[in-house]
Amino acid sequence: MAFVEIKNLKKLFKNLVAADIDHLEIQEGEFVSFLGPSGCGKTTTLRCIAGIIEPDAGSVFVKGRDITRMPVYKRELGFVFQDYALFPHMTIFDNVAYGLRHHNVQKDDLHKKVSDALALVGLSGFEERYPHQLSGGQQQRIAFARSVVYEPDVLLLDEPLSNLDFKLRKAMRFELKRMQRQLKVTTIFVTHDQQEALSLSDRVVVMHQGRIEQVGTPVEVYENPASVFVADFIGSSNLIKGTVGEWDEQNGLCLVHIPHAAAVTIPSRKTLTKGEEISFIIKPEKIELHDTRESAYDVEGKVSGASYLGSAFNYEIDIGDLRLEALDSRVGYGKHYEIGDSVFVGLSPEGVRVLRK
Repeated sequence: MAFVEIKNLKKLFKNLVAADIDHLEIQEGEFVSFLGPSGCGKTTTLRCIAGIIEPDAGSVFVKGRDITRMPVYKRELGFVFQDYALFPHMTIFDNVAYGLRHHNVQKDDLHKKVSDALALVGLSGFEERYPHQLSGGQQQRIAFARSVVYEPDVLLLDEPLSNLDFKLRKAMRFELKRMQRQLKVTTIFVTHDQQEALSLSDRVVVMHQGRIEQVGTPVEVYENPASVFVADFIGSSNLIKGTVGEWDEQNGLCLVHIPHAAAVTIPSRKTLTKGEEISFIIKPEKIELHDTRESAYDVEGKVSGASYLGSAFNYEIDIGDLRLEALDSRVGYGKHYEIGDSVFVGLSPEGVRVLRK
């Protein structure tokens, strides 16, 4: 039995479909991220699980119990808001103890649980301070401690790192994952930040226009996107459209005619039909750049843009009217290209993914 299960969940705001999820299962102890652009339905779904928003249809189950119409305070869920929502007039101790008092926890147990929660987030000794005396990262940790102190069934995180600066946000990712693994609490995390979702999650739920586009491990959604939207949203992808020419089924090779550009040969495990319109993607870091033609997959182009990123060179390569982005990590080996240079673009078999129209 799934620890968290969503069935036929639907929420509309006027005529706009904010969330429309047929079925989703989350296992006990999993860290699952809802990822997508603004307005995709990820926060609406999270708030339906929390009970902050009532769905128009469908059901939410936790540990086999239907919580769809249950009051928020009876759901046994922890929630960390984007702005932390700490009580400014309360000490840190009272902020963390707030939920325990509503659960009628005895005084001795309450003090121990608060101390343990503050130790977990590395803020022992901060009990008598107030939220305004803490940094943003410390406030985020207190919000986490307050949410887990009464051992909720599920922890819900609504973009809790978005208000932190880049370095602190990166550091807090490791802290958040460490704490989640230590507690073994089932966690649902909402974010529009791809790096957060990929680095933290056991599985990622990619959402678009209220619906689920793909569910998979970080590697699966990055390396094998199920749709053009996922390919374009997760990381950076070159999306190329063309028409199937010759199809070499024995060797799994396909000649694709690209409008206003050279025809290219790509690998494909899928059976394709001559004249069929397809799209295929290749990540910038999967493109290989050569001075001469080295394989059947190479096609000649010209460098139209070049940027030094520290750990790599980022190039724009024109092949006729088609412009590709390539990321070359051979920094420090003395080899890089200048604008106007001719290069051969290698569409490596491991990097190409064919998506039907």
